Amino acid sequence: MSGKRIDENRPKVTLNTMTIHRFRRVTPDTELQFRPGMNVLIGKNATGKTALLRLISMALRTDFEEVGQEPFELAYELTCGEATVAVEIKNERREVRKGILVRSRKTVWVPSARAVARYRDTGKEATVELREGVVFFKGLGEEDKVRAGGRSPWWDVQCAVQEFLAAGVLDPKQREDQRDDALDAVADDLEETWEDRVRFDEALEFYRLILGEDNEYEDKAECLLPAWRSFLPAGLYREIRKKFGSRGESSLTLTSERLPFLAVAVQVLGFAKARVRAEVVEVDDQNRKRVGNLRFWFDTKDGRVLREDHLSFGQKRMFALVYYLHLNPDVAIVDEPTNGLHHEWIAYLVEQLGKRQTFVATQHPLLLDFLTFESAAEVRSTFVQCRSEPGGEDKKEETWHWSSMTEEDAQRFHDAYVTGVQFVSEILAAKGLW
Repeated sequence: MSGKRIDENRPKVTLNTMTIHRFRRVTPDTELQFRPGMNVLIGKNATGKTALLRLISMALRTDFEEVGQEPFELAYELTCGEATVAVEIKNERREVRKGILVRSRKTVWVPSARAVARYRDTGKEATVELREGVVFFKGLGEEDKVRAGGRSPWWDVQCAVQEFLAAGVLDPKQREDQRDDALDAVADDLEETWEDRVRFDEALEFYRLILGEDNEYEDKAECLLPAWRSFLPAGLYREIRKKFGSRGESSLTLTSERLPFLAVAVQVLGFAKARVRAEVVEVDDQNRKRVGNLRFWFDTKDGRVLREDHLSFGQKRMFALVYYLHLNPDVAIVDEPTNGLHHEWIAYLVEQLGKRQTFVATQHPLLLDFLTFESAAEVRSTFVQCRSEPGGEDKKEETWHWSSMTEEDAQRFHDAYVTGVQFVSEILAAKGLW
């Protein structure tokens, strides 16, 4: 690398806004603004809170494969360093001829996208556009380039958005110099954890992902050396590369003393120490090793050893949350994170979530009661209210309505909050806001 970044720390991506023109039962043209800290989704059951968390996760990853077989249209804004990237995404169904017969037709889904990056320090722009399966790229030292298709149209756009955001932490000269490998290096930093920004579920699905068991994510914690890694903490991945990169061993065991995420899990869960084993599960025809099948053992303070499957429901959830937060040091998307947790663990969790841009859906009063507010404006920017209301022409269809609090409701909440008489959850309920 021939130069240095403006910020020597990892690139940090923030989701600022989202406009939902069309998505399932959401009120058309819904506009949402998000703060860099805690964003709390509140509302009754079946008001779309989980659907919104999934949509936020897709936007942060610019990966909409999950909804590739349904219509939608939305816009959102991401920032990283000096870069602000405005993304517009649309997916629509078309009828096309299947063969030479006029009546022989089939349905296809056609995605389109446009992303515009603006850099505050120079005022320059870069753009990528997906039209009819072709990706057009301009900026960052390139002029009107047609990029070859990748794994999918979403993947092509995703790669461009990664580059745009990565360029935001470079100085202007590096941003435009195609001979400088600084942009590739920062983009690689982003790519390593890009797909880890999934929604943490309300049960044990992410825990099963860690162990490589069947799960709703249809993914697992593993890597293919030296090509890629998936849901592996950086420290564990480094040790795996050192161990299996050039040697013939079939397994690796590491203790909590050598792995930060496991040391934190030991401390939070109250164990004495722990260890993890990773195995080579496959070697392909290019001699690349697929490593995964993680298994964990925890030593109690009274000398017993517990396998991970002997942990309680709450312990499994807390362990999975610690693991998830180490994967995602800058953002967290969590659904009912307090399920099965003791109040001391909830206090720790709220502290950790407060260090990131967090999107959390909760029905648990205790998590809400840990929140603090300095002003009515902070109240309004923290809560996203999710409601279900009659919609459609006949007013019989249930429509999801997502919005920030009104200024009046936020002020009523804050006036009650500063008296110190009621808990946050009690005020929300008493004011009809939850």
